Formats: sequence, C-alpha cells, structure tokens
Amino acid sequence: MTMVQSDAAKDAPDAPGTGDGHPRDDSTLGGSARVVAGSDGWLARLVSWPTVHGATLAVGLVILMVHNRHQWFWGDEWAFIADRGPGLGDMRLFEPHNEHWSTLPVLVYWALLSTVGLSSYLPYAAVAVVAHLGLAHLLWRACLRAGARPAIATGAAGIFVVLGAGAENLLWAFQMGFVGAVAFGWAAVLLVDHDGGFGRRDVAGWVALVAGLMCSGPALVMVGVAALTVWLRRRRLVDAVLVASVPLATFAVWWLAQGRHAQTGVDTSTEDQWRLVDWAWTGLTHATEAIVGIPETGGLLVVALLAWWALHLDEASGRRSLAAASAVGALAFYLLTGTGRVGLGMGSATAGRYVYIAAALLLPTATLALSRAVPDTVAATVFVLTVCALVAFHNLGLLRDETSNQLNDEGRLRHVVMTSLDQLRAGEQLDSADWNWLLKYNPNLSPQDLARIDDYDWLPAS
Repeated sequence: MTMVQSDAAKDAPDAPGTGDGHPRDDSTLGGSARVVAGSDGWLARLVSWPTVHGATLAVGLVILMVHNRHQWFWGDEWAFIADRGPGLGDMRLFEPHNEHWSTLPVLVYWALLSTVGLSSYLPYAAVAVVAHLGLAHLLWRACLRAGARPAIATGAAGIFVVLGAGAENLLWAFQMGFVGAVAFGWAAVLLVDHDGGFGRRDVAGWVALVAGLMCSGPALVMVGVAALTVWLRRRRLVDAVLVASVPLATFAVWWLAQGRHAQTGVDTSTEDQWRLVDWAWTGLTHATEAIVGIPETGGLLVVALLAWWALHLDEASGRRSLAAASAVGALAFYLLTGTGRVGLGMGSATAGRYVYIAAALLLPTATLALSRAVPDTVAATVFVLTVCALVAFHNLGLLRDETSNQLNDEGRLRHVVMTSLDQLRAGEQLDSADWNWLLKYNPNLSPQDLARIDDYDWLPAS
C-alpha cells in the first residue's frame, strides 16, 4: 500500500488555479518547499521565504543565547541537580517531577552535569533554545501545510522565535521539558498528517509522541491533536485510535508504575473545578493579548479565531485538519492543565509557559485566517509583515524585561551559593538569613546538598 497518496480527491478545491491559489501539499515533511514555490505568486519570485525563515532562526539563536549568557540555575532545576544523584543509576529516570514524566530532561541534565558540571549555564540553555528553534521551524511547516501564505507563515514564525510573552520557556533551561513535549508532538502531527492507510510514518509518529510524553505533561494534549488530525484528514476512526494507542498505552504503563505516586502540592477542591472554564478562558485570552501587546484585546482575538472556524467548519479536513485539531488542542490544554492548577487561583492561568504553548497551538489557525483575509497584493503583504515586525519587537521588549528580572534573583542565588561554598570549604558557619531566602525559592537545595555537589566537583572554584 502506498503510504502517502495524492490529495487530489480530498483537496481538489485547492488545486492550482481552481481555489484560493494555494497548491496541494503531498503531506511529506518536505512538502512545505513546494507550497513556498507555488504561493504568493509575484512575491515568491522576488523572495525566497525558506531563506528568510532560516535567517530568522539564525538571528533568533544569537538573540536568545545572548539573553541567556548570564542566567543561572534556579528553582526546579535543583531537583534534577541535587536530588537525582551524579550517576546514571541514581537518576531515578522514571520517577515523576511533580506530575510530569521527565525522563529525557533528566538524561540531558545528567549528560551535562557529567561533562560541564555547573561551570556554565549556556550548555543547558542551548538545549532549550535549540529545541525551541526546532519547534519554530516545525510550526512554520505546519502553517504552510495548513494553507497559510509563505510570507505570513514566515512572519508569524519569526514572532514565535522571539516570543517574549512566553519567555519562561526561553530563559529557563528547565523548561526544555515543556518545549520538547510540544516539539516532539508537532513532529508527530506532521508525520501522521497524510492520506491513505496506516503506515510507517504513523509508526514514526508513535516514536515522536512517546518521546514527547517522556519530556512532560503537555505531550498528552499533542497525542490528542495528532489523533484528531488523523480523524479529520482521513475520516477513519480506526486510524486515529491506532495513532493514539501506543503512546497512551505507554503513558498508562508509566503512570501505573510511577506517575500515580506523584506529589503536586496543589489541592484542588470540588468548588475550584466549577471555575475550570473560567480558568481556561482567562489563560487563552491572556495569551493572545500578551503576544500581540494590545490591551483588552484577548477576548476579541479568541472569539475571532473561534468565529473563523465556525464559518469555515466544512474546511476542517484535508490539509487544514492540523490547524483545526491544534486549535481544539489549545482549549484542551488549558482545561487539562486547569484541573490541577485552578486551585492556585486565576492568576496561575497567565503563566508564561502556558502562553508559549497556546501560541504553538494557535499559530496555524491564525496564519490560515490571515492568509484568507489579506489580499495577495504588495501593499497588503507588506502591511502584514510590518505588523509582524512590530509584534516581534514588542516580544523582544518582554524578553529583555524578563531577562533583567530573572538576573536579579539568579545573581543573588549564585552569590549565596558560591559564598556558602567558600564557607563550607573553610569549615565556617553558613549565613542563616541567606539560606532562608534561598530555600524559599529553591527548596531542593540544602547546605547538605551543596556539600555533596562540591564533592562531585561540579561547581567551579570561586
């Protein structure tokens, strides 16, 4: 059986010269190059959008590494550093962190601790940054696959590259778990997004989804997005069930063996659960507003995206299925996350790490809607790209501000750790006020942990 068949039957309205001007996509990972070559008629002959996109990734790499150059270890990172041991056998690879399956991030920390120790934060940050840029590229491909014009897809992906509204995932290496979960999930969606029967690409999708689950909890939503994409595209429920089967079975085994013993430290009452929809709405509207930077527009933007799909529901199939499925995934993510976080209050829905995931799930719909709404003219396209540049600069400002805010606390933490290390080495008493402050924000690092870490020679001599 041919694994990837032509979209002629399913996507005939989109054939060249018969519909909205977008060529068909054979749904291979390389299909975006063919979309780029045939779209934006006049502009495609003047601009190589893959080259522009590659340039935004390269510039983004420089920007993000510069912003991370003075960052340091903070918060939950010390759970990996201090609690999991220096040897592979002591890392407790399948033990959850809070409620998250975190095997792959733990392995990354183990590999870096074994090589560079704690002498520099940049190698840790580089892993998260590279994963983020990989996700930005996958989103670019997903937008093209859904039918967005290359100029608009490239501008939107450029915003995501410097998404200061989700800076928590760009400046804190620990968040490689969240970033990895979504990146592996989108890789799986692009793999399973094809016509025809179940085949080798779907098996590769299994591998990507299981890898995502081994990064953190948001991968569960990506399993749902992949399965919904398959159902919308192929209209074969059995294929959708098959795509989700192995990842969910694997997760169930892990949960029964380890995950159900997780301690989250968050108490959610029955009364709190009645506020779940409000929590999800708060998160979604805050995410869209924070990204574009225009106050009081979050609700309008979310309603506009919902209305667009309501008016084009008959198109939630074929190559647009991944856009429809990921939009549903954005709502599902907030509802699923809220079941464990609504007890922390409405403010918890506005966390930057959630904004980041909302952006990754809503981007294909946003670029598709813009591509339909904006005429393919020089003036209109330049206007949209100008708006994208302004939004990107807004997010760069947020990124700069968050970098400055984090450096204040992380600089103090580094000073306390290095000063305490000198005192330990000299057999002196540690400053109790400093350690009380440290433990408030970094409960996984105690004086005993610091002494043990010093025995591993991970920290540099002061």
